[in-house]
Amino acid sequence: MSLKEEDESCVQAMLFSKTNVFPMVLDRAIELNLFDIMAEVGDGADVFPFKITSCFPTRNPKATSLVDRMLRLLSSHSLLSLTLRTLEDGGVERLYVLTPTSRFFLKSDDGSLASMFAMTHHRATMEDSPPGYHGILAKLEGCCS
Repeated sequence: MSLKEEDESCVQAMLFSKTNVFPMVLDRAIELNLFDIMAEVGDGADVFPFKITSCFPTRNPKATSLVDRMLRLLSSHSLLSLTLRTLEDGGVERLYVLTPTSRFFLKSDDGSLASMFAMTHHRATMEDSPPGYHGILAKLEGCCS
């Protein structure tokens, strides 16, 4: 990746850290370590949502569906890349891969924008959060350790 591309990816990641468009999902993705799990499980390859949720100690039967919805939203904002694959039965499955922007949210020795995002979107600062914020967290509770 060129320096210009890295700078552009960093700026885009910083904008996501400060936006109010989808902070609930990004917050939960960071809490669930979705980006780190994808980096470990996928190792640069496309990842199925069920592979991610298999890493969670959850009993929630809807966990894979909920994570898939989160991943779709993150991909619509270019934090992930989405590939559709048609199955033999005509169904479609989604595969996701990290983008250069999402790599800024990985936990690493070089630092991560995840901590900046967590600070600016902490629940205490979201006291007057939009309706539904805490509902999303409650639905996914089974996914978090």
